[in-house]
Amino acid sequence: MNKSAVYALFGIFAFVLLSNVADSTTWSMEAGEIPYQAGHSDRIIIGTVKSMSSSFDFTDVIISVDEWLKNPLPESEIIVRTEWGTNAFTAGAAKFSVGEKAILMLNDDDTGKGRFRMAFMELGKHDVSERDEVIKGILFGTTKSMFRSGGGIQILDPDAAKPAITKENASSIASGIIRIPVDRARITLINDTRYISRIYWEFTYMEDDKKQAILEIGAATGEVLAYFSFNKIKDKVSIPENQSLEKAKESLKNFSLNIDNLELSKPSVELNNVLGGKLYQIEWIQQSNGIPVFDGFIRVGVDADGGSLISFVKHIHDVSGIEMIPEITKNDAIATAKDFAGKTYDNPPPDVQNAVLEIRPLFQYETPKGALTWKITMGDNRSGYNVVDVWVDAVSGNAVAVERIKGAEIERNIFPLIAGGALIPVVLLVLYMKYRKHR
Repeated sequence: MNKSAVYALFGIFAFVLLSNVADSTTWSMEAGEIPYQAGHSDRIIIGTVKSMSSSFDFTDVIISVDEWLKNPLPESEIIVRTEWGTNAFTAGAAKFSVGEKAILMLNDDDTGKGRFRMAFMELGKHDVSERDEVIKGILFGTTKSMFRSGGGIQILDPDAAKPAITKENASSIASGIIRIPVDRARITLINDTRYISRIYWEFTYMEDDKKQAILEIGAATGEVLAYFSFNKIKDKVSIPENQSLEKAKESLKNFSLNIDNLELSKPSVELNNVLGGKLYQIEWIQQSNGIPVFDGFIRVGVDADGGSLISFVKHIHDVSGIEMIPEITKNDAIATAKDFAGKTYDNPPPDVQNAVLEIRPLFQYETPKGALTWKITMGDNRSGYNVVDVWVDAVSGNAVAVERIKGAEIERNIFPLIAGGALIPVVLLVLYMKYRKHR
């Protein structure tokens, strides 16, 4: 063995010995947003780090649970396993320190042992000051149209923005809905640029520095877009599912919204554990001529004990003027979608899992005039992480949108240390002895 080869081997083994082993993780854009995370986490807690125990490629963090925000369990102490160990880690893994207090988005790992993993890793860890935003995410859910333009929340100057619905107009509307005096509300004009030009008046009703309710009124139309009550949800069920629907419909009439006058799907109803209580969460999907509208819905949260309204969000699109008769066949749309996915992703999923008609409403960047589309869902039947939706205009045949619908793609590239690195010194010693022998 020549000297240069020995030096090269020494360098390789030294590099492996001294380097941490890393996985790589990439996330879709919406995975960093609280509403998306709240809808895609198994459980959410506020907790305080009690202690930590690290192993080769993970760390178990003992968390004292201060409050269960979503899908509570009786445990007052849980284990959160992170992908950060003494010798290997995953880039983006959540890090903790003893005594730290945070809101944690969790996925179940082994609930029998009280063990969970971080949903969205470090992205799923939030400061406790964001509790109200997390609660809104749990109750309101997220919209698919969010995160299109990489925007955020902007507070506007009403004098400069000059909205069609003035502060006085909005206050008058609010007074007819909420019994709390308007003078106890903090009123803000907001532009949510995660949507396509969504400007609204937000009324945050306060009492003794504590939030009582939030009301959102569209600054262009005066419509009530959302409502949320901070009233405590009771931990009992006294009304059946069908009665929760009637309670929801009656409550929505207070917001000048009659469900029976809209073209919507049959409602879905779920009884969930939220904020320490039982809540019926009801959703209607917007339709037109029986065809579902992308990202169009009405969601309502009703207290399961008594049926009082806890939350409401309306996201209905104007789809008038959109051609509703497809000129492109399903097979042609599938062929276009496959070609488009192949040009967009290096390794597109191979299997067509579904192909349905769906209306894409007015979106500034994707379908300027709105369109009837074929929604083609492609996936890899061997993996749940590689799923792509492609929307093909059912009239022109052009692909108008594409997105991965899973929260994350995870590619694992691990170069394991031999027996945790224990054999490397032995190998180096053998190579050195051979080198000395052949000098």
